Amino acid sequence: MNSKNDLKITVITVVYNDIQHIEETINSVIDQTYDNVEYVIIDGGSTDGTVDVIKKYEINIDYWISEPDKGIYDAMNKGILKSTGDYVHFLNSGDTFYDMEVISKIVDVIRKKNVDLIYGKSLRLYENYKSISPITIKKLKYGIMPSHQATFVDKSFLINMGCFDLQYKSSSDFDFYCRSYLSDCVYLKLDIIIANFLSGGFSSNKAINYFETFHIIEKYFGKLYAYRFYFFKIILEQGTKKALTRLGLIKLLAKLIKINNKRQVK
Repeated sequence: MNSKNDLKITVITVVYNDIQHIEETINSVIDQTYDNVEYVIIDGGSTDGTVDVIKKYEINIDYWISEPDKGIYDAMNKGILKSTGDYVHFLNSGDTFYDMEVISKIVDVIRKKNVDLIYGKSLRLYENYKSISPITIKKLKYGIMPSHQATFVDKSFLINMGCFDLQYKSSSDFDFYCRSYLSDCVYLKLDIIIANFLSGGFSSNKAINYFETFHIIEKYFGKLYAYRFYFFKIILEQGTKKALTRLGLIKLLAKLIKINNKRQVK
């Protein structure tokens, strides 16, 4: 039997000018009870003192760099290329592990099951309230996905999938989930909270996120699911649900999706 600490987990933190939160994220990683953790920090060239905080914890960080990048997913890809762990996890600045035992719990499961991707819940933190994120990869066609803060991915699988597509500025993680799900990915869902996710980052820019997500859904699942996403995420959020229901558009869209699914089965 292998030792409990035989698996190396790489945690990658991406940060840019976030002196307010970076220290809490760093402490969340170094306080994990599991010993075999590699910690990588990719800073986008911060000028607000973030780099000074990183230097304060250099003894606990295996690799870090501060330089301009092409966005969050470029930084995440840089972290992947520098990682040497068996599994990779992204815990970006402002996010924290739910408790000190998270990685130990994940490793215990990984050692028993051969999986490419393992995911659970994340606790999303808003200014005035909290909510648990959805935890099913099977609803990607509806624009619903687990958060990357709640996901651990086999590094070899991640590399073979081509990491994150830089054409997307806000939804490349969603694109990665879609590509993985439609491949031969072996995934496992856990009913545990893995991370606290601080809402309000770049991915919270709804205009960009919705635009990209629409086209990703269209690319992988077809126009009907893309327009369903459009209705529910854009039109319904504008308070027109009752009007659409009265017009019968929602039922019609659902019917068209069912017809489309039957055609695909044939």
